[in-house]
Amino acid sequence: MRKLSEHPWHVFLFAIFPVLSLLANNTGQVDSADSLRAFALTITIAAILLLITQPFLRNWQKAGALVTLLSILFFSYGHAYTYVEDAVVGGMLIGRHRVLAVVWLVLFVVGFWWIIKRKDLRALNSGLNFFTLFLLVFPFYTVLSFWYANLNTHVTKLSENPSLTDLEVSADSPDVYFFVLDQYARSDILAEYFKYDNSAFLNDLEELGFYVASCGHSNYPYTTASLAGTLNLNYVTELGEAFKPENKSYLAMQQAIKKNRVKAAFRGLGYQIIAFETGYDFTELEDADVFYKLSSNKLNAFEALLLRSSAMLIPADFGLLDEYFLADNSRKRERVLFVLEQLEKIPALPGKKFVFVHLVMPHPPFVFGPNGEDWVIPPYYENGEAGWKRDDFRKGYHNQAVFISMKIVDVVRNIIADSPRPPVIMIQGDHGPTTIPHEKRMSILSAYLFPGAKPDLYPTLTPVNNFRLVFNTYFKGLLPLLPDKSFRVDINQPHVFDEVKKLPACPE
Repeated sequence: MRKLSEHPWHVFLFAIFPVLSLLANNTGQVDSADSLRAFALTITIAAILLLITQPFLRNWQKAGALVTLLSILFFSYGHAYTYVEDAVVGGMLIGRHRVLAVVWLVLFVVGFWWIIKRKDLRALNSGLNFFTLFLLVFPFYTVLSFWYANLNTHVTKLSENPSLTDLEVSADSPDVYFFVLDQYARSDILAEYFKYDNSAFLNDLEELGFYVASCGHSNYPYTTASLAGTLNLNYVTELGEAFKPENKSYLAMQQAIKKNRVKAAFRGLGYQIIAFETGYDFTELEDADVFYKLSSNKLNAFEALLLRSSAMLIPADFGLLDEYFLADNSRKRERVLFVLEQLEKIPALPGKKFVFVHLVMPHPPFVFGPNGEDWVIPPYYENGEAGWKRDDFRKGYHNQAVFISMKIVDVVRNIIADSPRPPVIMIQGDHGPTTIPHEKRMSILSAYLFPGAKPDLYPTLTPVNNFRLVFNTYFKGLLPLLPDKSFRVDINQPHVFDEVKKLPACPE
């Protein structure tokens, strides 16, 4: 054990830490596979640096201490810069690369000098081994707990209410498309807060045969709960034991989306499941029969975030890494256009299909102009948090609402024209924009195309009843419709819901 402790394991342990820590802080938001290249690269670079420095210093402990010092300074730079950016001390602007980089260089020189002057670093080496191992405990536990919960079936076992075992499929059963337009508000909200009259869009939908619920509202004010309820045909509190008030984690709802009962029911009916990359791991159904993912040779979002939290922020801020980055704005823009393009090819795929489409539009970031032009409205940062000033948010939201309304009509028109059987199509906001009063945030776009049938559609229909109506109308289901309710929620208590008794008046 003593000899083992004399090896500089801390070099590799600390190389792992920044990647593991970033992954732990984004569990459920990023695909863990996006971190694999980062893990491999940081460990490989650490090993190469150790092998290079050891012949010069002629001591493994010194070489290890130097490499770990480099790693600490390299991976802490971006965090430190974000903290001190634009800071002024004694009238001097210190929050600039030319100041902080010099400070970091001085720290390296001092650390290097101290390391080479020490005769025996065995005690320091053992201490660093222990410290870096301890440092990994919390992020490792966080990631492992997330993975374990995902694998552990009892955590996400969903209530079997309602029963979906008696559904029947026939040769005439239609393809089913479910479009979720993130934060797309109802027409009266768009007019009041965003100066957008979307009546032309709604008229186009009605001409295509859609029923537009004039008083549509969501069941929940955020995506996770909204989709968990919609895709499992019930209110979140009725989905199982994991959805109780004492549970402070979003994990159960995220798993309820990925393992939803609607998907399972369609798969049991012999349907192909088709889904798309969304940019949010918890709404990406990677186990779909056909899963469309935007491919790029550039750094993924996880890798870009990791680099920007390190000393690579310096060349990145000077534009020297632009050819390697697919920035968040560009990534969203390409993803949305990719999904819209692929959707028009779906009708040609053989077999019956359930298509789930979650488009993060008109949700920020704002990267589209009203005609689809590249029009970025950047956020401002305060205390390290990104946000939009009110006028900027309203302009960006307006632009993207206009664009996605125009494109969705084109896409839907082509899907209807190219489908071998008239398809069922539902287009819905999961909730309204976050910058308006809470009750009005419940008012959403809600449009239904149910061809060849006259189901009981009504103005106040909410998403929790979507698939009850679909299964009753086309698959001989006998599912009672639930009372249409909306709930407010504290973000820190995701399973504690307070019913909204008085919703905004419906538009005339």
